[in-house]
Amino acid sequence: MPKKELPFVSILMATRDENPQYLQEAVGSICRQTYTNWEFLIMDDGSLSSANYEWLLQQAQSDKRLKVYRGPGVGLAQALNTLIPRARGELFARMDSDDRAYPDRIMKEVEYLLRYPTTVLVGTWIRIINNDGQPIHLSCPADYFNSPWSRPAHSAWCGRMDALKNIGGYSPDFPVSQDYDCWLRLQQKGRVGVVEEILLDYRWGRISSERSIEQLQYFWIANQIHRKKVRIKPGDLSLVKAKLQRYAFWYDRKFQSQSISQQAMRHWQQNNYQLAAREFLQSLRVFPLNLRTWVCFFLALIFHEYPSRFTPYFKLRLVASRIFYLNPKPPSLAVCLHYNGRKPAHQRLALIIPTADRRRVLARFLESTIPQRGRIAQIIIVDGGKVPVKDLLEKFSQLSIDYVRASYPCLTKQKNQGLDHVAADIDLVCFFDDDIILEEGALENMLRFWEENGEEVGGAAFNITNVEKRKTSFMKKIFLTGSEAKGRIMRSGYGAMLSPVDDSIFTDWIFGGATVWRREIFRHYRFDEWFEGYGYGEDLDFSYNVGKAYKLAVIAEARVQHIKDYTEGNDHVLFGKMQIVNRFYIVTKFREFSKILFLWSSSGQMLENLYMALSRKKRIYFDRLAGNLSGLWSIMLHPPRMRPPDQPGRAR
Repeated sequence: MPKKELPFVSILMATRDENPQYLQEAVGSICRQTYTNWEFLIMDDGSLSSANYEWLLQQAQSDKRLKVYRGPGVGLAQALNTLIPRARGELFARMDSDDRAYPDRIMKEVEYLLRYPTTVLVGTWIRIINNDGQPIHLSCPADYFNSPWSRPAHSAWCGRMDALKNIGGYSPDFPVSQDYDCWLRLQQKGRVGVVEEILLDYRWGRISSERSIEQLQYFWIANQIHRKKVRIKPGDLSLVKAKLQRYAFWYDRKFQSQSISQQAMRHWQQNNYQLAAREFLQSLRVFPLNLRTWVCFFLALIFHEYPSRFTPYFKLRLVASRIFYLNPKPPSLAVCLHYNGRKPAHQRLALIIPTADRRRVLARFLESTIPQRGRIAQIIIVDGGKVPVKDLLEKFSQLSIDYVRASYPCLTKQKNQGLDHVAADIDLVCFFDDDIILEEGALENMLRFWEENGEEVGGAAFNITNVEKRKTSFMKKIFLTGSEAKGRIMRSGYGAMLSPVDDSIFTDWIFGGATVWRREIFRHYRFDEWFEGYGYGEDLDFSYNVGKAYKLAVIAEARVQHIKDYTEGNDHVLFGKMQIVNRFYIVTKFREFSKILFLWSSSGQMLENLYMALSRKKRIYFDRLAGNLSGLWSIMLHPPRMRPPDQPGRAR
């Protein structure tokens, strides 16, 4: 007798006293899926009426993929945990009994998980509907999966069954917000992804205030456990609940206020700003210390009075983000932007290494590439030093190295010269500073990212792991010379630090010393040869320009080390001058930057160098301060000549 094929996807649903119409729509939407290798496990968890259970049994008789069970009413988490051991699929999917799945939902989620083996969970965009089935708004922000604090609709989940079993399924300690707790624990097992397409109608009905407050309480408990790492015994939440009881007056009012604000946001989504303002005001009466609620309250008043004039310009984010940052969105996780059915393609990689009179450093870099030479199709050494290093390269005969001699050391000119020698069959071009060391698997992990992502990505940076993690100082935040959000660019011309990162992220710019670029972008972009010497700021200039048309990323698993060589004398006065002059060139080159904020940040840069010089008593900071002052004097007397951003330019 032939072996019966097992279903690949097990769809889990628990229901209790559901509206019969909603239940029929939910089950019918799954039965109409274009992907057919699934089983649908449904638990009637103690419904008072047997009508829904009997209807489900009838459907199971006509469609053998439906498996119907009846439980004693143990709650959503326990009901789903009862279904998990009975599931036979390698993947699981969730479905709520009052939602509607689009026909291609399961198919596109399965394709996504097959394409990305390291992803343990995927969700989709959703359309929120009311009790009458009418759309309220589309839930599809670009940063839907950016933060562990946000999560997709539980009903839109599809993931790997072994990961769900490894975390023990849903926690029975959470009578509500069990999806958020499960979501945080699944993140510890692997990546999450999103199919950027609306594939689910999510019914958003009004819930009681007591239920809403309870959800917020357990939401807070989950954050305490998983985000703040409060140590508790499994199944024992008494330590966290004791904190809630100890400060009951504070937390009760806070959660009650948040519950009212959630109702206000529902009015907001329906453009009913008058009711939203009333709800926000009620929330403030309960807990007046919530700054966000105050902002929402005044915005609701403005929208109500002047909807046509102000609505297009105001969003629910801080106005300061638009004033001080070029991109007000925070960095997002570097997952696939949009799945389009492509299969991962093998990419041929070329390495370009500009160098000048640093034989020992260059040899150290080449030694780190030998274990990973199988993924390298071409290596180009562009030598601008006084003493040629061609004889050194003979010691690395196992590497395919092309030697190019530059007339003088200029980082941007050497990069452009190396591009002219890239072979015709190369897909990706990688630039390395000669003082970089590749860690094990760096190129393999970088290429895996490129093979999994589409043409919307233009450049990606390696993760420099030997950089000390530091919190951005208050002075840097005030003067816009730094930011906690990695990879963001301030309008002052300063870019926030990139490495090290714990997760791969999309950014506004990438560090030029260890980057990979799509070959085709160099048909339209070249490095600006205005930047002399080692080209301070050229990476921000080039990557920001490319980032207007392509996505840029920093890949956490592609790990390298940046071992700076301090044996040669560094001109710190020249470096301080470059901090001002080169950044002023970038601010002037791109009109979206602000010269006023540049001057504000430059004053902060000088104050920082002065503070470091006085506190640490090191001459290099005095030299940099002198260079800063020289740079300001230089741009006042002889402003740098500008050229259009899309022209590579020539050396000065």
